Amino acid sequence: MMSLAVPFTVTENDPAPRESDAHRVEVDARGRLIELRSQPIQFDATPRPAGQAPWKTLFDAADLTMGNFTAVEPQWNPSDYADTRAAWEGPLDGRPEITVRVEGAAYHNRPVYFVVLGPWNVPTRMTIPSVPRTQQILSLLFRIGVIALLVTALVLARRNTRSGRADLRGATRFATVLGVTYFVATVVGGHHVEDINLEYITTATALAVSLFQSTVLWMVYLALEPYGRRFWPDTLLGWSRLLSGHFRDARVGREVLAGVVCGIAFTATYAARLLLPQQLGYPAPRPMMGAGVDVLLGDAAFMRGVMFALFRNVGGALLITLVFVICRLIVRRQAAAIVLGMAVLYYYESSFGAADPVWLEVLREAVEVAVLTIATIRFGLLTAAVTLFLAELLERAPMTFDVGHWSATASNATWIVVLGLTAFGYYAARGGLPLFSAASDRARTP
Repeated sequence: MMSLAVPFTVTENDPAPRESDAHRVEVDARGRLIELRSQPIQFDATPRPAGQAPWKTLFDAADLTMGNFTAVEPQWNPSDYADTRAAWEGPLDGRPEITVRVEGAAYHNRPVYFVVLGPWNVPTRMTIPSVPRTQQILSLLFRIGVIALLVTALVLARRNTRSGRADLRGATRFATVLGVTYFVATVVGGHHVEDINLEYITTATALAVSLFQSTVLWMVYLALEPYGRRFWPDTLLGWSRLLSGHFRDARVGREVLAGVVCGIAFTATYAARLLLPQQLGYPAPRPMMGAGVDVLLGDAAFMRGVMFALFRNVGGALLITLVFVICRLIVRRQAAAIVLGMAVLYYYESSFGAADPVWLEVLREAVEVAVLTIATIRFGLLTAAVTLFLAELLERAPMTFDVGHWSATASNATWIVVLGLTAFGYYAARGGLPLFSAASDRARTP
C-alpha cells in the first residue's frame, strides 16, 4: 500500500480501498471486531451460490453471542455492492442493559460489511455537519489573520534585508535545520514500497514540501530577528547562541530549563481541564490526552512524531514571537503590545467555550496564554519552543507508569526526552562549572 499524501503514512483512508479484495478491519482495545469492510471483485460471471454467509464467525470475532440476538430489518446500507443484507439486535455481552445493533452484508455469501452499532452511533454520510455562523466568521477571520501575518512578514523581511539589518546567516541556518528535520521525519516515518518510481515521486514531493516550509520560516525569521533584538533584546539571545553552536552556554541551559517547567505547567493545565469537571459535578469531557496512538506503531513512528513536533512547535514559537513584535510595531508601548499579543494568542488558542463548563474552558485557555507569554517575553524564543514541544509530546503520547506494559514504549521514550532536556538544561546552565560543585562546597563548610 502506498500513501498519496505527505507524510506518506498509511492510514485507514489513505490509500482508499479501491482494489478488489481490499479489506478494512477495525477492532477495539480488546481485539473485538467492531467493523469489517471488504471490496467485492470487480467482475464476476458466476451465479450466486446456495447457503448463507458465515455470520456466526463474525459474531464470535466481535465477542457477541449470536443466539442472544434477534433478526430485524436492515437499516444501514454498506458503502460497497452486496447481494444480501441482514441485521440483528440484542444485548451487549457483559452490559445487558445496552442494546446494540449488528448490520451485515454479503456478496455471494462472502461478508463484505459487518458493523456493531451502539445507541450512540448516528449516520455521518447523509448530512453535511452544520457549523454555527459565529464559528464560520471566526474561522474566516483566523485565515485572514494568518495570511496577513505572512504578508507582513514578507514585507518586513524585504525591508530588513535591503537595509542590511537582517541576520541572513542565522536565518539560513535556522531554516536549514528545520527543513532537514521535516524531510528526515517524512522519510523515516513514511511507508516505503519496492516501486522505484513511487519512491522517487514521494521523495521529491517530501523534499519540495520541506523546502517550501523552510523558506516560509526563513522569511519569518528575517522579518522577526531585527525587531526582536530591538524591542526585547533577550528574547533571541539563547536561540542565537544555540544556532551558533554554543550548546553549553549558560543562557541556553537556563532557557531550556525554563521551557521544561513551562511545558509541564502547560500540560498540567490541560490535564486539570479534563479532570476537574466531574469533580465539580459536570459531565466528564472527551478525554483527548494520549490520543496520539500512532506513536505506538513502532520506533520509526515515534521518531517521526518527535521530529514533526519539533518542526511544528519551533515554527509555532517563531510565529508567536512575530505576533508580539507586530503588536509592538502597531501600538508602540511595550505593556500595551503584550496585552494585545495575549489577546491575539487567546483568539488562536480559544475554542470559545466549546466545552462545558464554559468558565473552566475560558480559565484554561487564559492560563495557557499566560504561560506562553511568560515563556516568550520573560525567557525567549528557545523557551517558547521547548514549552510547545514538550506540551505536544506529553499531551499526545499515551502515558503510563507501568514501564513494562506493551504500550509503554512511547511513554517511556517521552519521559526520556523530558528528562534528557532537563539534564541538558541543568548541565548547560552550570556554565562549565562542576555539576555538583555548590553542594560539595556546602558539605565541606564547617
